[in-house]
Amino acid sequence: MGLAAAKHLDARTTRALALWLLGRAHAQAGQHGEALDHLQQALALAEHTQDCHLQGDIHNSLSWNWEQCGATSRRWSTPPTPCASTKPSTTRC
Repeated sequence: MGLAAAKHLDARTTRALALWLLGRAHAQAGQHGEALDHLQQALALAEHTQDCHLQGDIHNSLSWNWEQCGATSRRWSTPPTPCASTKPSTTRC
C-alpha cells in the first residue's frame, strides 16, 4: 500500500525506502530472489536521487542477502542459487 502510494506521488526517495524495507523483509523470510529484485530497484532509485545514506543501507542489505545465498566474494561471475542474476553497482557517493 505504501509503495503504491509512493508510485502514485512519484516520490522516488519514498519508493526507494519502501522497496528497501520490502527487500529486507523478503531476505529475512528467506525469499532471496524477491529480496534481490526489490533491493536492486531501491538502489537504482536511491542512486537517481543521490541519497548516499540510503544507498549505503541498501548495499548493506544486498550484501547480507548475498551472504545468505552463499556468496563469498565481492564480485560474482555467477550468482549463487537461489538468487537472481545481478551486477554490483558502480555508482559512488
